[in-house]
Amino acid sequence: MYEIFEFLDYFHVYKAFYNINIRFHSLIAHSTLPIKINISSISKSAYQRYCSDIIMTKIDQINSFYVSNLFIYDLVSSPIRILSEFRQLERLILVNIESHYLEKLLLQLISFPILSFQNKDVIYHHRLLIIIVRSSI
Repeated sequence: MYEIFEFLDYFHVYKAFYNINIRFHSLIAHSTLPIKINISSISKSAYQRYCSDIIMTKIDQINSFYVSNLFIYDLVSSPIRILSEFRQLERLILVNIESHYLEKLLLQLISFPILSFQNKDVIYHHRLLIIIVRSSI
């Protein structure tokens, strides 16, 4: 099952299998696979469930994080507010980020050992921020 999960977006795995039965719930809850989070086309209520069930409980397994929904930046429960706790994060892609969030975010990212910024011009022109974070762990 885990091999199948690797080919699917983790939100789709969560949505399709998490509440089917105890066995699937357990497979997802106890998985040790690296997780790629893609929060691009998700409703606020679906995000809040996904955040509490998966993102906050699997924070040490998340290695890729893609966010393009504007509402996520304002939420108290937003993982963007606690990025320094993402110990395995290798890739962070933020789309539609407004400048006042960018400064706060960059201050948080100081805690990461090595940062590599790609497409610096894109940050200002398209409100897109792509950060590759390489951990020395």
